[in-house]
Formats: sequence, C-alpha cells, structure tokens
Amino acid sequence: MAYNLLSGTVFANDTKIVSPPDEDGKNIVEGKFVGDGSGLTGVAKVVANGTADYLVTIGSSYQNLVGEPNLRFDGSRLWVSGSVTASALQLDSLSIGTGANTASYLAIDSSNNIILTSSIGSGGGITAKNVTNAIQFHSGSGDLTGSQNLTFENDTLFITGSLVVSGNIEANSFNLIATTITEINQSGSTAFGDSVDDTHHFTGSLAVYSDSSEVFSVDVANSLTSIKTGLVLNRVSVTQDYTVLATDYYVGIDTATSSSIITASLPDAAVLQSGQTFVFKDEGGSADDYIIIIKPSGSQKIDNQNQVVLESPHASLALYTDGASKFFIT
Repeated sequence: MAYNLLSGTVFANDTKIVSPPDEDGKNIVEGKFVGDGSGLTGVAKVVANGTADYLVTIGSSYQNLVGEPNLRFDGSRLWVSGSVTASALQLDSLSIGTGANTASYLAIDSSNNIILTSSIGSGGGITAKNVTNAIQFHSGSGDLTGSQNLTFENDTLFITGSLVVSGNIEANSFNLIATTITEINQSGSTAFGDSVDDTHHFTGSLAVYSDSSEVFSVDVANSLTSIKTGLVLNRVSVTQDYTVLATDYYVGIDTATSSSIITASLPDAAVLQSGQTFVFKDEGGSADDYIIIIKPSGSQKIDNQNQVVLESPHASLALYTDGASKFFIT
C-alpha cells in the first residue's frame, strides 16, 4: 500500500534513498518502516468497541470502523442480539435445543416476523411441565407449564375439567355424555339423543311457536298443557283378533269384512301409564252380526267385568287404566 503523504516521526530500518529521483523529480525511500501510524490520514481505523469477535461496521465516516457489540462471530458461530430481517431464510442442519442448555429461541412475533428471543423462563430456560402429551402454556414470568388435564394425542384434544368459551364452537359432530346448559341460541334444526332409550329432562315451562303465534305450551307452575293445533292420535285398523299395543290409541275394527267374532285383548295394565286411554270402534257397522269382545289381561277387570261386548252397529267404547290392575269405561 502506498501513501502520498507521511506525517509525524517515521523510523525506517535498512532504508535508502534511491537515486536518481523518479520521473517527477521526487526522491524514493525504500526499506522497512515501524510505528503506530497515529499521525496517518486517509486510513480507516477501528475507533470504538475494539473487542475480539465483534464484527466491524462503518462508523460516522468512511474512515471510522466500529466493532458492533450486538453482532459477534467467533469463527464458527454467529450471535445476533436484536431483530433479524430477511427476504428469505433457509435453515440447514438445525439442531434442537432444550430448556437446560438453550439460552435463545427462534420465534414469530405478532407481525409474522421471525425474531431471535432472549431466554424464556426466569431460570434461564423453559420451565415446562413434564407430562407426556401435555400442551404447554404461559404461566407467568415468561415461564411455560403444562397439565395432565390438557393433552393432545393422536389428533385428539383431551380436556379434564370445565371449558369456558366466549365465542362460537364449530364441530362436525358433538358427543355429549353429560352437560349443564345455561342457554341455547340455535337457528336451524336441532336433534337430541341417538337411541330410543334416551331420556331428556327439562325443568321449567315450555312453549313452541309458529312465527309469533304460540301453538303448544306446558305451564309447569299451573300444571296446564295448551294445544292450539289439530291433534293426531295413533290409529290401527284390524279385521281379526288383535292384541292391543301400548302405542295404540284408536282401534278401528272392520266388521264388514269379518266372518267371525273379533276379540281385542288389552295389554297388562301394569305396563301402561296411569290414565292411558284406548278407544274401540266398530268401523264396519256389522257388530250386530259379528260381535266385538274387549277383554282385559288375565284376571284384570273392566268396570269389575271380565269383558265388554260391542254388539250394535257402529258401537264404540273408550277405556282408561289405573296403570296397575284395572280398566274403566269413560
């Protein structure tokens, strides 16, 4: 490297003046020079933070070099203290750190920037709950913890305890084993239960509306049921002897197509509900030719009788039971 000007004291070993002068008429000095060069100008020098491993950046002028404390390199590892901005990032041979020996972590901030964080955890590392499959969450002071009551395994989230949701829950299906519901706001169709032996208990009154008009209601306080629609009750049509089912209400007997007496056998009163009613009707109008016999189960009675006979055309009979051992004509 050659310079046009030298200032200060210069010591030269084995120097000599080369003659004749060069073509510009200036003498040439050859040899070895020693010194700190403190008086040299036009030469870039480290003016601050001259600590080993600090990477050098340009200072306040192009002649000033500054060792950067937040950017260090020891020949094999690069340390960056602060944010890193990159248009692309490729990580090769990335090693996995642990809470015991890793002081910094690669993370994503709220603006989706990749940042190098300082150590999380007051103890200099992750303070995590050592529970298999436990989901880790923030527990204060930068620490992480987990719980055996909140785990994730084989694409399934397990929660033991209460779940409080301030927003909506969306799922393809729900399997509710037991639940206490404070309020349900639901539009569209709703189905309860998946088995015929399911029982659903409601406490309080119930009202069903069509648009703004009430069509059905149950007033629990006054034990009243109001029905403001047509009423459909189950009907079965028979032409021969028949065993009445607990699900029947109207039993229509077609005597016009019958060729013999028809017996309708009642179910055991004990398997029925108290007040349950059956209505029998000669729909064929030929009970005067082929009578209809209404017969209770076993030794049970209808108004203290073993049976009731319908023998007039288009005759009918309505019965109800005590749900124990008897039937009564209404």
